[in-house]
Amino acid sequence: MDIKLFLKNNKQKYILPVIYIIFIYLFSIRIMYEFAGYSEIVSNPRWYIFPLRYGLILTGFLMLFNIINAIYILKINKPSKEILFIAMMIKISFILLYIVYFIIEVIMFYTIIGIPITVTFFIFGYIVLIPSSFYTICGLIRAIKNNEISILYGICASILSFILFFDVLSTIVSYIKVKKINFNTTALKK
Repeated sequence: MDIKLFLKNNKQKYILPVIYIIFIYLFSIRIMYEFAGYSEIVSNPRWYIFPLRYGLILTGFLMLFNIINAIYILKINKPSKEILFIAMMIKISFILLYIVYFIIEVIMFYTIIGIPITVTFFIFGYIVLIPSSFYTICGLIRAIKNNEISILYGICASILSFILFFDVLSTIVSYIKVKKINFNTTALKK
């Protein structure tokens, strides 16, 4: 069962992705409140700009740390199953966020300021996608090195990991494929 991955002694590899997921949700809620005008901070322009700017800077640092963490996990020879599980965890957790972004984009597109907001959410959605795509690519590289998947499949899944909707599908399929191969090799050893 995959939940056993969380219960092992190597929990530190999940800390950065979980902090990233929580922060992106909290920061997105903050942005949505600002655009909706529900925040009392809107009346004070000085406080309106600073938290968003600091949130963007913190998002950048968290993305950078997650990319470094993905490369570190690849370098210390973690199994591809664990790396792809982290990528799958991040991508599945952001499905609700992308649905909310899409609804806001559709609603706001027909307003006066709709096109800039739509472009902003679209760009932010792709920026959020980058760290999880790095986890996917690192997991696919490990799977190719372990001869669990073919090079062609790895290249195709890597390209799909940067396209919305297909990134989740390719990561889930890759994880299931690697998990099945790992399960079969473990069963053969017994």
